Amino acid sequence: MSNESTKKDVFSTVEATVDKQVHAAEKSFPNYQTSVTSLQQEYTEAFQNIVDSTIALQREFANKTGINTALPEATESAVNKTNEQI
Repeated sequence: MSNESTKKDVFSTVEATVDKQVHAAEKSFPNYQTSVTSLQQEYTEAFQNIVDSTIALQREFANKTGINTALPEATESAVNKTNEQI
C-alpha cells in the first residue's frame, strides 16, 4: 500500500468514527436536555421548600419570643419597588 492510500484510509476511518460519535451524541441530546430540565425543576422546588421552611421557623420563633417584626413603610416600599424590577 502506498503512503497516499494509507493516509486516505486513516483519514476515512477517523472521519467515519467521528461522524458515528457525533450522531450518537446528537441522538442523546434530547434525553440529556430533558434530564437537565427536570433536575433544574427539582432544585428550584427544593430551594423554594427550604426558603418556605426557614421563613416559617423564623416567624414562629419571632412570635413565641415576642420579637417585633413590623416592617417600616419605607422599607416595604423599597422592597416592593425592587421586586417590580425583577
